[in-house]
Amino acid sequence: MNDINGMKIGVFFLAVLLITSKSFCQNVFSQKYGTEADYKRLYFLNLQYTQSWVRSDTSTYNYLLWADDFVHQNSSNGILYPKKKISPLFGTPRFEKIEYFYPENATIQFINNEAAMIFARTPLRLVGQSTELASQYNDIYIKRDGKWTCVSANVTAITKPGDAPPTFTKSPEPVALISHLAGFEKDKNILKDLNTKHAEAFLRSKSELVENILADDFVLLAANGLLYKKQEVLEQIKNSAEKNSVDTYTIENLTIRFVAADIAMIHASVITKLKDGRNTGLQYNDIYVKREGNWVCVSGNNTPIRN
Repeated sequence: MNDINGMKIGVFFLAVLLITSKSFCQNVFSQKYGTEADYKRLYFLNLQYTQSWVRSDTSTYNYLLWADDFVHQNSSNGILYPKKKISPLFGTPRFEKIEYFYPENATIQFINNEAAMIFARTPLRLVGQSTELASQYNDIYIKRDGKWTCVSANVTAITKPGDAPPTFTKSPEPVALISHLAGFEKDKNILKDLNTKHAEAFLRSKSELVENILADDFVLLAANGLLYKKQEVLEQIKNSAEKNSVDTYTIENLTIRFVAADIAMIHASVITKLKDGRNTGLQYNDIYVKREGNWVCVSGNNTPIRN
């Protein structure tokens, strides 16, 4: 009798274990695109990315993480750095100067089966300092020849309401960027038109212009370092308190590069002249994917330009 009860209890706990394991897997990975194996690989690469930065380990960046067409959007100045220019900066010793730095609330979101975004907040405190700094990043990974590689890192400092706006005096110098694929002129023209509407929607508070441009899974890394989903962005555009503050604006240093056959990145700076006479500069990297024959924007990444 005891043996039978023991068997029943063992079977019960085995069933609980299987159910729990299945639920855990579903919680870890339950997305339309990608696989759980890809998810875990990207999670591993994300950890390597932050750890290598702390250790100034450029060899890991160059051989494990960065693609040749990698571009870094810097949170401290809004300037773009291609792989060759950012590598020496990442090699600067910093381990002994850091009290702590780590990825927090890391989220992996697949764009399609061959592309994914990794979002995370990064608290940072330097040795001897009492103030904690924090940034939010969105890294873009593409699967090429069966291996995941990072093609873009977009970083924006998290600011508080009331913080002084960055000092802006001039437009950034153009930066030569590599496009993994040449792309078709038809797609480039479509993307240029979408980019024009995208900018006008934000700067003239015309949410109707981007309602069909933004994908349902769109995520914005805003200039304040916070993340917003599509409906939140549309509401903000509609109710913008600054919709009448913009006098004129120009889009400069526009570059469209194709990181995969159906994934494009638009890099540009938007220079805004306000009616009160002030000028502001914003660097943005928007990610577009072609789905069912149409280009839609899955992510916008904004960083203030500081001179």
